[in-house]
This record gives sequence, structure tokens and C-alpha cells, in this order.
Amino acid sequence: MNLSDRPISAATAPRILQITPVYAPSVGGIEDVVRALAAGAVRAGWACDVAEVRTSNHIFSREQIDSSFVFRVPLYGHRLVGVALRLRELAANYDLLHVHDPQVTALSANVLIGGRGKPLVLSTHGGFFHTAKFPFAKKLHCHISLSPMLARYNAILASSETDQRTFAAFSRRVELVPNGVNIEKFNAARARGGDDFLRWIYWGRFSRNKRIDQVIHYLALARGRGFPARLLICGNDFDELMPSLVSAIEESGVSDYVEFVMSPSDDELLRQIERSSVFITASEFEGFGLSVVEAMAAGLPVICRDIAPLDGFVASDANGMRLSFAGDPVDVDRLCGFLAQSADAHKRIAAHNRASSERHSWLTAIDAYLRVYRRILEKTGTPQRAA
Repeated sequence: MNLSDRPISAATAPRILQITPVYAPSVGGIEDVVRALAAGAVRAGWACDVAEVRTSNHIFSREQIDSSFVFRVPLYGHRLVGVALRLRELAANYDLLHVHDPQVTALSANVLIGGRGKPLVLSTHGGFFHTAKFPFAKKLHCHISLSPMLARYNAILASSETDQRTFAAFSRRVELVPNGVNIEKFNAARARGGDDFLRWIYWGRFSRNKRIDQVIHYLALARGRGFPARLLICGNDFDELMPSLVSAIEESGVSDYVEFVMSPSDDELLRQIERSSVFITASEFEGFGLSVVEAMAAGLPVICRDIAPLDGFVASDANGMRLSFAGDPVDVDRLCGFLAQSADAHKRIAAHNRASSERHSWLTAIDAYLRVYRRILEKTGTPQRAA
């Protein structure tokens, strides 16, 4: 793999390869974290590129996004059990491999085989323990393969305290290194949707665990109680849910009040945020809750499910509302009480959320990752170029 056309300044820096199952232009938590992490490392003087290893990549290709090369690596088979033939050749050019693999399956297996001798770091991104799907396969993975695979990593970076507790049962190398958030990007959004609580927006991946169908259902319930709410849904259809979402919209009778923006660019997403007044998500699981913090940075009140780690960001009646999304009258009453708040309450929440989101900025979060990189490179004796 010829990297000779890399800028000279980067050629002398430690080389990090971020290996991920999804990347821009896809929209979602892992994509955003990897992109921001790569950009932060480059700003700090490191060379940091990205390998997207995915079954939808039919040919090996390279492009440049921001200041990093992005390699699209084909994965043959399934995203959980597959072979990435070009990964070994690519990995040989880097000093450290940072893998983003919540399932610790095909991606890790290919890295462990193809990256022999390289220092390895894993980010958990919520892991795979949050749903009841494939219980036998998960149990088998935990008892047979998970611990040996984790043992090959020099460090396992837990994205949340929940991840830290969970993965600590399988490895002693787990440490808490939370994701950062591109606070500055979302601070730039100046909501012009008004100071009511009726212009809802969701952004992120259209995946089953996000339960966008329940957001649609709650839109119908709110409108049935006399609150003329509208919903904007932005993202990419990762799990091919669009037909079922359209059916849910039609069945709920809210076709005139729901709008989709598919795979928005960064600028387009910010424009849509500026039309909105509330961020809403019914996600059943979050490894970190990236979009919630992004929404807070944009000054939006947040409606979310009452789960960890979101309960660490959103306090009902303080800066948003946590709900069960079970559809029971008590839950709907609580939603309607939230929607009935005044414009002054909206302004107070907006100011609170912008201020409290600052502590998650990548400008400070990147330091924790770079400290891990330096420590591992020093410990493994990997030659470090000037950084």
C-alpha cells in the first residue's frame, strides 16, 4: 500500500489506523466518533487514517475526508462472520490499530489475524449485551471466544460506565475513556424553530434499537391530546426500515406531519436542527448517547427513554423529559405536561443544555485517547516518530 503521497508533516508522525464497520457519509454514532477522533489526532500531530470494513464495499478504494485517508475495505461474508482480505496489507503501514467493534466478532477477528505484532486498542461503543436477540450465540461467544479475543488487545476503552462494568467481567484491561462530542459544530446551530416544544427532530441511524416507530406513535398521541407537534427524521436507513416506518406513519394518521431527510450532509443537518425546537429519541439502548449530547449542544430540550447512560444527561423537568415509551396514560400525561411549558422554560433549558454539553467537547476528550496511544506505543516498544 503506497502512502507516499501523505503530507510530509504527517509522514513523520505516529501512524494510527481507525478500523470501523461504518463511516461517513453514513450518519450515526460510531461514524461521528471515529471521524472526530481521527481529526483530533491529526490536529495533535499524529497521522490518523480510517479503514471502513463493510460487506457493502465491493471493491477496495481510497479517498480523502478531512485530513485523513479513508480506505473502503470489502468484507466477504457477513458483518459478524466474514473475511477482509485487504486489511492485513493495509494494517502493515501503521504503528497502532484502533478497532471500533461493539460485537467483537468479524472485525476483531480480521484485525487479530491480519494485524499480528501491532499494538491494538478496542473501543466498545455499547457492546452487544443490550438486546435479547441471538441469546444462544451471544452466550456461546461470551463463554468461548470473547475473553481470548479481548486478551489480544492492549487496551479496551469503555465508552460509558455501563460498558466498563460489562466488559470488566471478561478482561482486566478495560478502562473508561468516554467518547467526545463535536460540541463546536452543534453550538453553531441557532434554532429558529421557535420557543415551543412542538417541532421535533430525530437524527441518527435508522436501526431497530432506535425505535423510531415509537416516536411516531407518540407524535400521534400528542396530537390526539391537542398538541400540534410535527416530526423531522434525519439519517440513513441502516436496517432498511423505511417501508415499516411509512406504514407506521400511515397507520397513526400523521402522514402530513412527518418529514424525512435522508443522509443529510453536516450543513444540511444543521439547517434542519435550526428548524426544530426539541430532539426526541425512543432508543432502547445507547452505548454513550452521542446524539443526545449533540442536541444539548445545539440548545435543544431532549425527550428520551429512561435508560442509562441517557439518565446521566437528561433530567426530567430540568433540561428535558425521560419517558418509558410504553404508551400508558401516565407516560403520555407526563409528555403533554412537558409540551405545555412556556417559551421562558424553553429558553432556560436551551441555555442550560448548551452550557452543560461543553464538558464533552472533543477538544478535551481527545487527550485521553492520545495518552492511551502513547502509553501503549511506549510499553510495546513500538518506535514513535515525532508527534
